[in-house]
Amino acid sequence: MATHLIRWLLTDGTKIEATHLLLKATCTHLRHMGIPVDRTFVGSVVSHPQVSGMSSMYEHPTSTSRDLLVPNEIVARGIQQGDSPIGYALNTKQNLRAQLQLGQTFQMQDLIELRESGYTDYVAFPLLLHAEPTGAIAFATMRGGGFTDEDIHTLEQLTPALSMVVAQNTSERIQLELLQNYLGRDAGKKVYEGRVHRGESQNIRAAILLTDLRGYTQANHRHPPEVILSLLNDVFDIAVRAIHTCEGQVLKFLGDGLLAIFADAPANIACDRAFVASTKIHHALYELNLRRNRQQRPALKLGIGLHYGDVLYGNVGASNRQDFTVIGSAVNVAARIESLSSQLDEPTLISKQFAEFVAHKLQSRGKHTVRGIPEPLELFAVPRQ
Repeated sequence: MATHLIRWLLTDGTKIEATHLLLKATCTHLRHMGIPVDRTFVGSVVSHPQVSGMSSMYEHPTSTSRDLLVPNEIVARGIQQGDSPIGYALNTKQNLRAQLQLGQTFQMQDLIELRESGYTDYVAFPLLLHAEPTGAIAFATMRGGGFTDEDIHTLEQLTPALSMVVAQNTSERIQLELLQNYLGRDAGKKVYEGRVHRGESQNIRAAILLTDLRGYTQANHRHPPEVILSLLNDVFDIAVRAIHTCEGQVLKFLGDGLLAIFADAPANIACDRAFVASTKIHHALYELNLRRNRQQRPALKLGIGLHYGDVLYGNVGASNRQDFTVIGSAVNVAARIESLSSQLDEPTLISKQFAEFVAHKLQSRGKHTVRGIPEPLELFAVPRQ
C-alpha cells in the first residue's frame, strides 16, 4: 500500500525544499490513502554552532506548518532525559505507540497535551541513517479508535524513505545556515549556490563600517586567553546583532575588529543604516560596560570608521583558499578613518563622502593627512552631548 507513496517521496518529494511542506504533502497523500494523519512532527539532530536540532511540524486541522531551529540546551535535555516521545525514540532506537484515548501518555507532557487537544492515537519512529539515529518522526490522529494495525504498518514502511528525504532537506538547510554563519549572509548564499570561481566579482557602491577594539593589545598582556576570547565574543555579539538588525552584512572578523558593508540600497539609505548600526553598537557597548563595572572589570572602548564608495565585491584568494570580501581604495580609506578615531578620541569617525548622505547632525573634525591617501580627508563625528 505504501509503495506508491515511497516512490513519490524518492522522486517528487525530493524537490520540496522545506521539511514542513514535505510533511504537509506527505500527510495529504496519507489521508487520500485513508490513513487519518492529523499531525506530523519531525525532530532532527544537526551540527551547528548555535543549535543542535531542527523541528518540523504540520497539523491538518489548522493547516499549521513550520520549521524551527532548536537551541542546544533544549535538545541536550530532551535526549538526556528521554522524557518526550522524540527523545525516547532517539535514545532507544525503538518505536513508541501511545493510544491516547485509552489514557496511555507515559506521563510525557507532550502526549498529555496532545490528548487534551483531542488526539486519540500517536506513534513515533526513529529516523536512522547507517543504523544511527538522526532524529524521529511522529504521526498522530484524532479519529475515534485511533490508527489501525495496518495504518501503523504503512507508516512504519514509509519511515526509511521519509528519513532519507528529511535528512537531505535538513542537511541543505544547515549547510546554508553554516555558510552564512561563517561567511556572512550574502557570501554564504553565493557559495551555497555554487558561485565560487576565483576572480568572479562585481563593482558595487556600499557604506563601509570598520570596527577596532581599543586597548586590546594591553588586555592580551594582562589577561589569560580564555578571558580575551570571552571579551571578544561579547563585543562581536553586540556588533553583529546591530549590523544585521540594520540590514548590513559582516564580511570578516579582523582580529579584534570586523569589516561590514551596507549595499543593495540607495546611498542615503545604505549610509543611514550603517550610521544607525554604529549608534546601536555604542549604546549596547555602554550597557555592557555598566555590567562590567559592577563586576569590577575594565570598560571596553570601540572605534568605528564609516565611509562610502566603490568597492569590488567577490571571490579573492589563492587557488586552494578563497574568500568573499571587498577590496578597493574605499576599504583602505575606511581603515585609515577607523585608525584615526582613536587619535581624535572619537567613538565614530565619518568621511565627508559618507556624511553627505546622512541627515543626522554631524560636526567637522577638520582635514587630516592620511597615509596612502593623496588628498587630506575631511572627517566628521557626532557632536558631544
